[in-house]
Amino acid sequence: GSKTSKLKGIPKLDDANDAETKNSQYCTLIVTEGDSAKALAVAGLGVIGRDRYAVYPLKVKILGLNYGEKYINKSDLSKLHYGILMIMADQDQDGSHITSLVINFIHCKWPNLLKHDYIEVLITPILKVSKGLGTSTAKEAKEYFSNMDRHRIIFKYDSIKDDLAIQLAFNSALSDDRKDWIKWHTEDINQRREQNLPADYLYKKDTKQINFNDFINKELVIFSKPSTEHAIPSIMDVLKPDQRKIMFVCFTKSLICEIKVAQLAGKFCSRL
Repeated sequence: GSKTSKLKGIPKLDDANDAETKNSQYCTLIVTEGDSAKALAVAGLGVIGRDRYAVYPLKVKILGLNYGEKYINKSDLSKLHYGILMIMADQDQDGSHITSLVINFIHCKWPNLLKHDYIEVLITPILKVSKGLGTSTAKEAKEYFSNMDRHRIIFKYDSIKDDLAIQLAFNSALSDDRKDWIKWHTEDINQRREQNLPADYLYKKDTKQINFNDFINKELVIFSKPSTEHAIPSIMDVLKPDQRKIMFVCFTKSLICEIKVAQLAGKFCSRL
């Protein structure tokens, strides 16, 4: 039976049929990295159905969560429009960053949800050369979703270490600790290379669940190092990497007159 009315007035939300019914706690909201990735998810749901899966491209709205609710007990999840939040981001450094931002937001506003197996991620293949999830085909999407148990990874809250790891990554007061964190990661990579040891990746073939501490220290940290490098000007020319690339294109194209940004972007892309 119906519990309350459906969510209304949410552009681009493809709701689950069972949302806001007695089965809402079993419903999953899949948040995607943009509209094209949403189309991929919608195609994949053609295999497993729309009764318990909703899709929404990541924006700024939080669907079905009450800012005043604590969600202390597992039974409190029955109040939610969706009992599971599944993050479907690209399998690259930026995708890990987007996943971590969602985790940080939930941890900041509703930390207890992390303890109730509320957050999951959908892992897709990374070996195919493509622009992102938006370039995958509908056929590939159906392959992902037809084997959902293999591709979905549950975030399991382990201990206070999970909370501390999230704070390390995002607390503005811990910037010095983050520097040491990135430095430690770089040294660990170098030591493994010197000892001919394999990289310590987070996701293994048989991985079914992970904790937040491991995600921060094995996955997000991979994004943090190049992100820092891209944000700090070089002592050699006072330019950041992206600025240097733009200057290179301007010089090679002999651009000495004013040009619109869109035109420059086209010239820049043609050099990639």
